Amino acid sequence: MAEVQLGEGDPSHELYAELLPVYQCVNNFLRDTSCTADDTAATLTDASQWSQKTLEVYCWDLGWIWVSKILEIPALHPLLKRLIQLLYAIQKRPAPRGEDSDFWFCLPRFFGQLNELNSWRGLYDCVVDDPKDLYTAGEWASVNSFQSLWYNDQPLPVACEDVEGYSFFSPHPQHGLGMLRTALEITPKHVSLNQVVPAAAVWIVNAGRKFHERCRLNKDLGADRISRRPYQVPDEFYKGEDTYNLDRWKFWKSRFGELQNDETLEESTRQWAARAYTAM
Repeated sequence: MAEVQLGEGDPSHELYAELLPVYQCVNNFLRDTSCTADDTAATLTDASQWSQKTLEVYCWDLGWIWVSKILEIPALHPLLKRLIQLLYAIQKRPAPRGEDSDFWFCLPRFFGQLNELNSWRGLYDCVVDDPKDLYTAGEWASVNSFQSLWYNDQPLPVACEDVEGYSFFSPHPQHGLGMLRTALEITPKHVSLNQVVPAAAVWIVNAGRKFHERCRLNKDLGADRISRRPYQVPDEFYKGEDTYNLDRWKFWKSRFGELQNDETLEESTRQWAARAYTAM
């Protein structure tokens, strides 16, 4: 597996010097397998890390550092799983003095960046004010790979997942459903298939069994229904029930099969479609 080039933040940023030790701590964990998740989590949650700022600001800074690491790691690289291990280790840490006992467990509430990345950066076929804000296809695939790996790693059986109880504290299939819909069920108007197909494919490659189980159980979308709201388009390819169902699963597989042979797409896009088709 190719070595990943890990950055240490933007030197021009006014808080660069302050955040550099945190960047270096996370980078050391990712680079050195002898660094344990528990030891790194203890360092990151030590009160000295936020001595010059509020704890809430520190958590938001940590969230942005997390996002920057995700964007640097290729979609199927094992370092994404290592980053998830570190998040779990942080969530187990004792709470800072004066905070609720589950403070670190609830840390992902400060990772709203993860929950909003796709829509902020135009991935759900929304208009983005500045084209420079659009992520590359590789970055989008990395974001969705992290989310899908995190979702797939949750111990709760699919049959018991509460799709109505959307939480910032845990990953959610809503993001995957939105990606699959954008890439497979409509004609995107603001992004290209070369941008969205890889990001949709990683959900099937990483968490396809869970999505198939949802479809087998014919689960209602519940809170996931929000994934259809941005799309008021007449040229939808998928005309079936707006639930998780096996007909929808078969449609997704058929579309990936078509896309893997679509010579108007980039070779890397066709390869992602083929990976997803094979996984299904």
